[in-house]
Amino acid sequence: MSNSETDGSRGASRLGGLSLLWPLTTFGAILVTAYLAAQVDEALREEGKAGPLETVWSGQVVPAEVVELGRTTYVPAYSFITARGGERVLLQTTLGVHNIDSVNTMTVERVVYGSTDGPEVRTLVDTPVTLEPRQTVTFAIAEQDQSGGVGAYFIVEWSADGPLHHPIIETVMTGPEGMAFVSRGVAVGEAR
Repeated sequence: MSNSETDGSRGASRLGGLSLLWPLTTFGAILVTAYLAAQVDEALREEGKAGPLETVWSGQVVPAEVVELGRTTYVPAYSFITARGGERVLLQTTLGVHNIDSVNTMTVERVVYGSTDGPEVRTLVDTPVTLEPRQTVTFAIAEQDQSGGVGAYFIVEWSADGPLHHPIIETVMTGPEGMAFVSRGVAVGEAR
């Protein structure tokens, strides 16, 4: 065996050692980052500025995943879809408003159903409905009702008396042969 072969194998073992050090160094950096984040969180809590899973925003302490006292939510829906060959497949649509908060109630102020062209087809809720913690209310649009069209939607206005985890507001469309899919709502503004 020549000297160059011996040196080459030593070089490979050195590289092997470095490849073992890289994960340890990365893991160490992660631990240091986590430690520093915990120190900052602890300092903020001691100053009364924030607690666990909270953040300071505009001078206020806002718990994680808690939203303002109300929102307007847009929820896509479909009264039918077009299948191959242009055939319409009629769908039943169910809107669900889920108060996922374990402590606070929420109020569904208004629910409207709108059409592909934009205008509201009808109002489903015009008298407020109160949802207790973890309670759900649903509204159904029959399969035969095609008034919303392929681009139907719901507008849900809700409010709360105190901070509330953002409710889950979604539609479930069901069709023939077990076909089903879900559309989640998107906050589009403050409640009126």
